[in-house]
Amino acid sequence: MQRLLRLALLPLVLLALAWPATAVAEDAPFVGWSSLLPGLSLPYDVDSPNDCIAGRVQCVDKVIRQMTTRFEPLASSCDHDAIFALTYLRVTEEYRRTIETPTFFDDTSFVNHEDVLFARYYFAAYDAWAAGRTASVPPAWRVAFDAARDRAVSANGICSSASTHTSSATSRSSFTASGSSSRTAPAGRPTTIG
Repeated sequence: MQRLLRLALLPLVLLALAWPATAVAEDAPFVGWSSLLPGLSLPYDVDSPNDCIAGRVQCVDKVIRQMTTRFEPLASSCDHDAIFALTYLRVTEEYRRTIETPTFFDDTSFVNHEDVLFARYYFAAYDAWAAGRTASVPPAWRVAFDAARDRAVSANGICSSASTHTSSATSRSSFTASGSSSRTAPAGRPTTIG
């Protein structure tokens, strides 16, 4: 009798499982994310006489020179921060070669401006960490810098640092880079560009 009941109920259970369920959901609320992001700490004005504010290629060249100046002592002392510094330098050098094709980007001067801005965020985070001002270093960068200090960084750490860099530079929820060009870091390295 139980077996007969099970066989009779089986088609009903299968039918219930196969029957499309109707779900009712309201539209997701609109969140204007761009209004929640911080403003650019380096204004963008294509007509500015300042190469970095205008996004001129000369400012990208300044970034490469500063990255090289910062990388060399890290490499010569076998500092594990050299791993990301070299990777970032090579990426920026390749970006510089890319913009030799004037139509590669729709708005090359704005992308140049972003390149400089991201470099400023990295330099400011590194300089604050190196000076012991860890409270002013974004948390994700603290993790990356601490891992390098503890010699826990390998080539795999580059992906972590790159992810940290882009997420910290784009969100900057707890970090603001100084706009002052007179601010200096340890050993007289300038913190800002332009």
